[in-house]
Amino acid sequence: SIAVTTVGNQAFMGNANLRVVSLNGPVESFGEDAFRGCTAISRTSFNGDFADWFGIEFANAQANPAARSRNLVINNAAISKVVVPEGVTAIKAFAFFNNNLIDSIVLSTSVQAIDSNAFYRNVNLKRIIINGNPNAIEVHEFAFENVNKDNVVVEVPCQYLPMAEWNGFTRIVGLGMPVLTLVQHPGGIVRFAEGDGIPACGSQEYTYHVN
Repeated sequence: SIAVTTVGNQAFMGNANLRVVSLNGPVESFGEDAFRGCTAISRTSFNGDFADWFGIEFANAQANPAARSRNLVINNAAISKVVVPEGVTAIKAFAFFNNNLIDSIVLSTSVQAIDSNAFYRNVNLKRIIINGNPNAIEVHEFAFENVNKDNVVVEVPCQYLPMAEWNGFTRIVGLGMPVLTLVQHPGGIVRFAEGDGIPACGSQEYTYHVN
């Protein structure tokens, strides 16, 4: 058998009958518009080491078949949680473009960059967990384009709190800590409740002024 490591420009463009794309082993690159117009793709399957997916170069969004299927199946399991393996330094452009299943992302300490449109329109994304220094990760301004950032909680190691925002995300909490919200009740009663808004991290203290 012949190992295919590169898919050329416009390789399958306009193939309206293509329904499943199955990739076995490492693939280096997909050329521009390789799957443009392949509107019937419903499943993109990658059989191999998940770390190899992060090594693929996609020339544009239409080069990634998973952008058409809106899902990615790794070794027969559809992924909803992207756990970036240690050793992976970058999440490349268009890697998880238009994925409807992803609800959480875990960034390993080795991640240094998130490229353009890596998580474009991940409409169900709810949580990002950063295990390393969040300030050391170079994030392209369009990495999370068309993601509702108000719905996403970002967890960072405690030593980096307090943080006002991370690349446009403002709901920042301590890693592994509960997400709390300040609840104002009629009569002026104030309490903390699990929900959204106020970070908690170990013994670190936060002062809030309620008007």
